Amino acid sequence: MIEHLGLELDAQVVRAVCVTGWRRRVVRVAETPWDPDDPMPAVRALGDALRPGGRPGEGGRDERDERGERDERGGRGGRGGRRRLRGRVRLTVRLPLLHAKRVKLPPAPPEARRQVMRLVPERFFPVQGEELVVAVGHDGLAYAAPERRLTAWTEAFAELGPVDLVQPGPASLARALADAGIGDAVAVLDDGDQGVSVVTVRGRVVESARRIYGSLLDAARALADRPLAGAVYFAPWDDRCAAALTDALGGYPIRPLPAVRGVPPAYLSAYGVTAEEVGDLSGTLVPPALGTRLLARRRGRLAAAALACAASALFAALSLDARRAAAVRATESLVQRLEVRAAPVLALRTELETLRRRTEALARIERTRPDPLGVLLALSTRLPRDAQLRSLDLSGGDWQVEGYASQAEAVTEALAGDARFQNVRVLSANNRARVGDHTYESFSVAFRFAPAP
Repeated sequence: MIEHLGLELDAQVVRAVCVTGWRRRVVRVAETPWDPDDPMPAVRALGDALRPGGRPGEGGRDERDERGERDERGGRGGRGGRRRLRGRVRLTVRLPLLHAKRVKLPPAPPEARRQVMRLVPERFFPVQGEELVVAVGHDGLAYAAPERRLTAWTEAFAELGPVDLVQPGPASLARALADAGIGDAVAVLDDGDQGVSVVTVRGRVVESARRIYGSLLDAARALADRPLAGAVYFAPWDDRCAAALTDALGGYPIRPLPAVRGVPPAYLSAYGVTAEEVGDLSGTLVPPALGTRLLARRRGRLAAAALACAASALFAALSLDARRAAAVRATESLVQRLEVRAAPVLALRTELETLRRRTEALARIERTRPDPLGVLLALSTRLPRDAQLRSLDLSGGDWQVEGYASQAEAVTEALAGDARFQNVRVLSANNRARVGDHTYESFSVAFRFAPAP
């Protein structure tokens, strides 16, 4: 089960929100006192409070999820010991532990402005000879915190899981309010001895964040000097203090911070940092050493994603080739089975085709073959009466007729005078023979016969 842990670091207390699951969200909250100079006792207390079946630390609580069910789930942990999360750990730092100031720098990318403020921190923040981690917000709003303390906090809370974000508290609060559908608001946070934090959110972006060292009335007078961005939200809620703020603001209504997705108002910043999308690190308070590790981790994830993508593409190509080969084999097997079943039909079809061709050839021959009886009838009507036929042959479409007649020339003239006899020609010389009182001549004539239409 994936878990995301958001930790809000205040001057005297750490508030934790643990979000488990995706669609069926289970939210656990806990808080414990801490010493910013010695964070390990708070780490151990939160580990015990967030362990399944564990008891929340001092001031801690176990909230129901969005469906009204208690969280009885989670990963495996050691008996009575700390439990390392299976997800990410994110920190958000409240204004009492930060420097916040609006700065003016020449136009430059956010990372370049961040490096300028890190090089000469004394010029922008009330510090002397101290290394700072700087976050560049909207419209020149900058936050800073001592690098030594931030590094110690991230290393300590890394005992609960890998830390992948450290964010200014106002940005986390704006993210939680945006999740509740609130884009314009003024949050007045009473920090007790640490003063009052005033965060102005406009268009879901932190417009200003400042600490007022004084009472709530001092904060109200500071708010009255400028137009308010939206509704004024007061925390922690107290009826008497809210009435005093309302009077100081001339009757302007004061509202309590809302609960968001089952998370109590006191834990909104811790919840907001769990929902934040990590992009450019210039707007975060990530220490340089952690930033280097995060960038290396991102490159590793990117390389792993690229490798997984390439492997998926290769697997898809191989799968496609395997599917094609399987489809070809299945098709060939089906064709072979169908050929066996169709063999008798194919043989019968071949036989029928042969018979059809023979029939067509016979019909063609029948249509083109001359009729011998017709030729004999035509000869009998055209030959002289004394002509006698010895033979009638057909060769290549030409008829050849041989016989005897009183005059062989009369036979040729008789055939040539009929349009049915074409290309009439003599094939051999005439021979004479005497039979009784008559003399006959032999004839051999070839012609083509064209029946009358």
